[in-house]
Parts: sequence; C-alpha cells; structure tokens
Amino acid sequence: MKVRCLRPGLPKRISTHPKARGIKSAADITIHGRLTLKVVVFEKQRDLVHFWTEVLGKPHLGRSTLGAVNALSHEIITITPGKPDRSTMWVDPRYFAIMGLVHGHLNMEIVTHESVHAAFCYAKRCKRTPWAHHAEFDEEEVAYPAGRIARALNAYLHDEGLYS
Repeated sequence: MKVRCLRPGLPKRISTHPKARGIKSAADITIHGRLTLKVVVFEKQRDLVHFWTEVLGKPHLGRSTLGAVNALSHEIITITPGKPDRSTMWVDPRYFAIMGLVHGHLNMEIVTHESVHAAFCYAKRCKRTPWAHHAEFDEEEVAYPAGRIARALNAYLHDEGLYS
C-alpha cells in the first residue's frame, strides 16, 4: 500500500479554522516519533458536534456524545480491469487522529475510553491497515500507545485546570 500525505493537513492552531467555535483549549500529544494526536476541548457538547460535522465532515455523533476520536486518514483503491488493484492510504502529514472532549465532562473514564480509541487509530496508522478489525492487533500494539496517550492527556488536562 502506498502512503500519500493530504495537503493541506489539519492546522496546528485548530482554533483559527473559520468554522470552529467553542474551543476552550487544544494540544498536541506525541506518542512516538513524529506522529501526533490533536486534542481539542470544547466549551459545550454542541460545539463538539458542530466541529465534527462542519469541520471534519463526520455527522455521526449523537446528542449525548461527550468525547470523540477520528483517524485522519482514508484509503482509495484504484480498480482497473485486467490489472491488480492499487491501494493508496491518504494521511494527514502531522496528525494520526483528532480527539474531541467536552469541558465539564472530563474524568478518567472518558479520558481512558477516548485514549483507547486513539491508540487503535495509532496502531492502524503504523501498520498501514486503516480498516483492520480490533482482533487483528496484538494487545501490546494498542496497550502501550493507550497508556502513553492517557498519561499525556491526564497531564495536559491537569496542567490546564480542565478536569471536572
């Protein structure tokens, strides 16, 4: 599978996006090497839903969603009759995923839950398998990144005074 970078990628300063609203805080969390997780804390739940729908184009969040993670990659398969299929993974050059959280609803349950989702995004990006099922990963391929993400996220939320 070829890997290509999307240009432009997600901006470093997410609050400058013209459709973004209600962003209380944002941070970059590096897991290993140069791959980074973008974390955005929103003032209200409706700001999270608005961002996911209007900025990311992912209209599937429910009304009670208090955290979300999306991988920043997609796969395109080129099918030409008489030739082998060609698969290209298009990725954000800087971020492997984006995580959205809601201020006032931050606790270890949500932090841990969303960290595991982000760890799967990281593992899929590293293995270049965007559609892999969770059972296709060794536990350690998810557990170590989840622990690193949760630790860094916990420190960031604590340092910013964002915990509920």
